[in-house]
Amino acid sequence: MSTPMDNSVASNQPEPLTNYNTYTGHLALREAISREAPNQSEDRLIYLGEKTGSWEAQEWVRQSHQTPPQLVQYDVRGSRIDEVVFDQSWHNLMAMGFKSQAHCLDWNDPSAGSSVVRAGMFYLLNETDQSILCPIGMTHHSLPALQVDDALGEKWRPLVTSSDYDPRSVPISEKTSAMIGMSLTEQIAGTDLRNLQTVAIKSDAPGEYLLSGLKWFFSAPQVDASIVLAKTEKGITCFLMPRFRPDGTRNSIFIRKLKNKVGDKANASSEVELVNASAQIMGQEGKGLNVMFRMISHSRADAGLASGAMMHHATSQALHYARQRQVFGKSLISMPLMENVLADLAIETEAATVLSMRLARDMDEEKRGVGNGALTRIGVALNKYWSSKRATNVIAEAMEVFGGNGYTEDHAMARLYRQAPLNSIWEGSGNVICLDVLRAMRTDPESYTALLNEIKLAKGHTAQLDALIIELEACQKNIPSPVVARVFAQKLSIAIQASLLIRHAPGYVSDAFCCSRLGSQYTGTLGSLPSNIRMTDIIDRAMPYS
Repeated sequence: MSTPMDNSVASNQPEPLTNYNTYTGHLALREAISREAPNQSEDRLIYLGEKTGSWEAQEWVRQSHQTPPQLVQYDVRGSRIDEVVFDQSWHNLMAMGFKSQAHCLDWNDPSAGSSVVRAGMFYLLNETDQSILCPIGMTHHSLPALQVDDALGEKWRPLVTSSDYDPRSVPISEKTSAMIGMSLTEQIAGTDLRNLQTVAIKSDAPGEYLLSGLKWFFSAPQVDASIVLAKTEKGITCFLMPRFRPDGTRNSIFIRKLKNKVGDKANASSEVELVNASAQIMGQEGKGLNVMFRMISHSRADAGLASGAMMHHATSQALHYARQRQVFGKSLISMPLMENVLADLAIETEAATVLSMRLARDMDEEKRGVGNGALTRIGVALNKYWSSKRATNVIAEAMEVFGGNGYTEDHAMARLYRQAPLNSIWEGSGNVICLDVLRAMRTDPESYTALLNEIKLAKGHTAQLDALIIELEACQKNIPSPVVARVFAQKLSIAIQASLLIRHAPGYVSDAFCCSRLGSQYTGTLGSLPSNIRMTDIIDRAMPYS
């Protein structure tokens, strides 16, 4: 028996944004990659853009978050196994990521610009979901650390740089690829790693140490090996701890629980107890932080990339929704104040995107030995700090465009909103990052000079930027106090974003950014652009359609 509602048609409810190409529809990203990696082909990015914007991939995301990973501590016979079981949808997303080589392209391809293309692919994967990016990113970042030891590098590099996704829980001798994780945090030691309690004792086997302790945040416990810090008699040391011992038996890595997080629900984070777990030393004993920092610079770069990509995803969703939604007989996107908000979202997103890609070029040049990476040393920290902070504001504002619809689990906004704060927390919270900027100014003045030189490439275009440059130049001799480190980092971030937009974006984009962000009147409130800005042109440029 039919009811009056059976034949109803939803009215004024926009169609979801699906089956579109996240790369070809992102004009600012395409321009940035073409500029920073002019000799690289777009083919990989176009293909991945088609996959990440597909309905199929969006269904994988939905299913993986509805069916989060489960911890299975014992098998049917009662043996301790500590396996994390994921839904097939999550494995599908991981396979897509590995096939793209977002975890290894720049290590496999020595040509100019490969790191920029790899950054672009990592960006596009974030357009789909962030849950797979922890194991993919850490696997990518592990190679510089593995290379401190020739034997480890030779053993693990072919597996780490394979594009075949092999999730089987078996010794690496049986696998076609490997994933690597990283674990630093302990109950008593978060930011201050000097308080680490995990201890490492040399065993009778050559090169083997036995690790014991509790790791409070152990990311991606399903990986094939984790890079961990532990204390020896000589101090904090870095180790590679495999999932299986050399004899093929399970290592003594016991998962106490999976963390119940605010977001990132489809990814597994855990508390792990180590009981004489087998591990191999990486680098020099007592010099573990030096090895770990080889990873952290890459992971911080990816955190900035991820925040920019999440901003773009949220902005694309908001633009698509507002174009279809009708309010008082007009499209929502045509309402003057809403137009202001949407244009502001767009320029914030473009600023983050161009900075990420410029830093990717600097890292690419350092990798190839044609640059010294001076810009990256402070630039990566700034991008990680500022883009992560802005992402929470941008996503919240984009959610508001949807009204009540945005606050439901039926749309992507709720998932993005829960995820947004994470990039501000891991790999160094905001305070840590800003203090690192001041530390780099003291210990590596060349890095601050490189940053200023990049900003000054736009000198003479805008009086407000010129005034800010003078202020920032004075800081070379008078490094700001730690108490104002956040304000200082914000000024530096906005200055380099302004410089890049002035040089590379259309004038209506850079003018909007400069007149709203430079100067003492900036509050960070989105939708505060002056009335003379070409908002329609900014919105048209940001529309997620090729």
